[in-house]
Amino acid sequence: GLQAFFTMALIYSFALLAMFFSPMWKIAFDQAEGAGRASGEPREDRAEAA
Repeated sequence: GLQAFFTMALIYSFALLAMFFSPMWKIAFDQAEGAGRASGEPREDRAEAA
């Protein structure tokens, strides 16, 4: 009934949010991993951003 509809809407909205936010999470994770991995040597993208 109504509870099933709300459950489906909740799952759908969470899936939509996950699809929307996953690129940002990936970019942030890549930046954090790159900063931790290549802390000694300068990277090209970091030099461009600075």
